[in-house]
Amino acid sequence: MLKNSVQFVTSSRIKRIVFHWICNNKKGDMMRVKVFQEEDEEDLSEVINTFLQEHADIRVCDIKLSTDILEDEEDTLTLFTVLLIYL
Repeated sequence: MLKNSVQFVTSSRIKRIVFHWICNNKKGDMMRVKVFQEEDEEDLSEVINTFLQEHADIRVCDIKLSTDILEDEEDTLTLFTVLLIYL
């Protein structure tokens, strides 16, 4: 498997994700992942910015955003989820 890559199987197909060169880890540090989830975009931004301010020494490799809308007969809930990949 390639260095700085993740391999997984879905629907009997192998997929490989290769992280950007900015995540090239020459010091041997382990890549880390942090998940944030909020119901409001502004709250999500605030939580992420606070985390980044508190951990100013980290190097962000990638940020993934997903939005989920959950509905039932009475209510609709929107969830914003961010996956932060960093060194």
